[in-house]
Amino acid sequence: WGQGLIPEAVRELLRWCFTERGAARVWCGHSPGNDKSRRVIEKCGFKFAVSMTVRAALLDGMPKYEPLYYKITRKEWEHD
Repeated sequence: WGQGLIPEAVRELLRWCFTERGAARVWCGHSPGNDKSRRVIEKCGFKFAVSMTVRAALLDGMPKYEPLYYKITRKEWEHD
C-alpha cells in the first residue's frame, strides 16, 4: 500500500491501450465508497463520466448499487 504500484500499472496499461492497441478512449469504474480505487482512477487522469443503477445479481429482490464510470481519451492522455 502507498508505494505507487497500482497507478504505475494503470499508466502502463493506458500506454499499451493507446499506443499498441490504438484505442480512442479507455473506460473504468469502481463501486460506491471505494475511495482507494477512485483516487487511483483520478490520479491517472480519468474523468468522471456517468453512474448507473444496476442490480447486484440477476435475481429479483437483490440490492441495487450505482457503480461510477470514468473515461480518458487518447488526447487527454497525451496531454497528461
